Amino acid sequence: MVRLFCICLLLLSLFGAPVHANPIETELSKVSLVSEVDAIKGGENFWVALRWQMRPGWHIYWQNPGDSGMRPNLTWQLPSGFTASDIIFPTPQRFVIPPLPLANFGYERDVYLPVQLEAPVAIESNTVTLQVQAEWLICEQECIPESGVLSLTLPVADAKIDPEKQALFNQIRQSLPRKTNKTAKFTATDREIFLDLSSIPELSLKPESEVTFFPLQDGVIVNAAAQKLDFSQNRPILRLERGYQTDLPTIEGVIALDKKQGWHIKADLSTAVIADRSPASQLQTTNLGQAIGLAFLGGIILNLMPCVLPVLSLRALSIVSLAQQHPVTARLQGLAFTGGVLTCFGMIGFALVLLRSLGQSVGWGFQLQSPLVVLCLAYLLFGVGLNLSGVFVIGGGWMGVGQSLASKAGLVGEFFTGVLAVLMSTPCSAPFMATAVSAALVLPGWQSMAILLTLGLGFAFPYLLLCFAPFLHKFLPKPGAWLEVLPQILAFPIYGTAAWLLWVFTVQVGTEGLASALVGLILLAFAAWLYGKAQLARSLGRKVATIGALIALTACVSLLPFSSSPGSKTIEWEAYSREKLVTLREQGRPVFVNFSAAWCVSCLVNERTTLSQPAVLKEFQRRNVILLKADWTKRNAEITRALQEYGSSGVPLYLLYGANMDRGEPLILPKNLTPEIVQGALEQAVPLS
Repeated sequence: MVRLFCICLLLLSLFGAPVHANPIETELSKVSLVSEVDAIKGGENFWVALRWQMRPGWHIYWQNPGDSGMRPNLTWQLPSGFTASDIIFPTPQRFVIPPLPLANFGYERDVYLPVQLEAPVAIESNTVTLQVQAEWLICEQECIPESGVLSLTLPVADAKIDPEKQALFNQIRQSLPRKTNKTAKFTATDREIFLDLSSIPELSLKPESEVTFFPLQDGVIVNAAAQKLDFSQNRPILRLERGYQTDLPTIEGVIALDKKQGWHIKADLSTAVIADRSPASQLQTTNLGQAIGLAFLGGIILNLMPCVLPVLSLRALSIVSLAQQHPVTARLQGLAFTGGVLTCFGMIGFALVLLRSLGQSVGWGFQLQSPLVVLCLAYLLFGVGLNLSGVFVIGGGWMGVGQSLASKAGLVGEFFTGVLAVLMSTPCSAPFMATAVSAALVLPGWQSMAILLTLGLGFAFPYLLLCFAPFLHKFLPKPGAWLEVLPQILAFPIYGTAAWLLWVFTVQVGTEGLASALVGLILLAFAAWLYGKAQLARSLGRKVATIGALIALTACVSLLPFSSSPGSKTIEWEAYSREKLVTLREQGRPVFVNFSAAWCVSCLVNERTTLSQPAVLKEFQRRNVILLKADWTKRNAEITRALQEYGSSGVPLYLLYGANMDRGEPLILPKNLTPEIVQGALEQAVPLS
């Protein structure tokens, strides 16, 4: 109490006698509420500020906290007619977190976060109490959430401003980013943003100026990356490492100059190339021939990257048999493999050039951003693994497509192994390759194609060399019985790659897509097993097994749209509770209750194939049906009782309450739904009004 009394005395001595405030004190910080005015006058605006005094090493956050953290939040409780603005954040500073490449934006030691308040014209009472609930996160190596309530009582009279407090608030206002009515321009590549600040002369930038850009939106830049101010033809250009945001028509934020003054700026994307600082011009000046040379070296080294090795294990089988091949056959195989590699690199290059001409921003490996492509590759590699494991044997007919292409014997198999190896190589980068690919992404079309095809030539070169240099075959191991075991061993890195792709796919589309993808893998395995049996069976059994394999394969392919549609959860469920259900029934609202669980395959299938279908959703909407979901993924006694009430020991269970169903029992729908079943039930129980 004595300490609090002393603090109050200190504040009173600083801010004047009429002010009453209760600071919040924790082990890490002290927060107080101060006002610029000693009295409030009706109809006038005035400033207040929350002052944070923090222990050394600890900090709070700006409105964009950076890579972690949370901005302070204020909840005001003001007398009638009073309004408060949001926090007007001062120019922040950057806290780089070593050794991780992370950075936070915020404030340390002592900072004022001001707010503008507006008083109503007529104030009936003689005093006004301003009360605010403050919540903030304070961090050093660890983060501690803190909160508290602050209040400040001011008399209602002609507004008076103490000169010392006015000086204090003038200083606070000077710490706020200034505004400009001018708009900057920026250009962007996949890796960098070039922020041209020449249109804002107020900044008065000099080569020695220390400039830091704080974006309002997360993901615009890599927060911890170095920011470099360059001058090109006397134009100040701030080079920033680009973040994960892909669509950047504008960027907005604060430019901090020499850690003293900030400017709030907005920049529009410019189609113009920034003089000689653009990456394209830089690369052009570095010599196209040099980029091609780097591409060739990078392509050779790319063979050693982890993402390629599993697929190139298929090459091992061909390589060890080269010694037994006729030289002409070996050379043809090498050319076929190289043809597959160059064809795939050519297709990727063509897609890059085409998308770039359409204004799209794409980078190396862009095709793996498509969940459908990732899932198809996972299926393909899984099929190749099954083949290597001996589940089925490559032959003719329908096996000429899909997963068999990559492991098919002969020149066609060599060609498609080259295609597959390139597709699998795109998540990786190799030394010398980064500069070459960066050049390909920005240079004119034919130059891009030249670089990418050279990269492919380098990629195929080691195998091509083995095929055209018979003297090297003496270094290869001799074929023998071990060749029967080797394919089975090599199947496991292939399975591992398929599992990795499935993980990537799950990250892209979520666990609901994963469920369908796993079902697809099982169907694919079943189709491969049936076909393997068909190869050993006689005429009738062969036909039956082949037809069964085709049916399973068709079912697998038909799941692709369900598996690879991120965000396909278009149906908005409200959480179920008995109280909510009773209330809706008493209101005469039609209600559909979906008793489901994340581990219930039937539930997921029904939601995918029926409940999320546009026609069913439209019918729910037309009839104003409230959709409730009773999620039984975790134990829930209320849902268990509801299931037992309707004689169900588990999920799924579907109940449809029509209008005015408070006087009747719901329709219980079958556990296996179809759109027709749901639409029929809706027509029966919920007639259109």
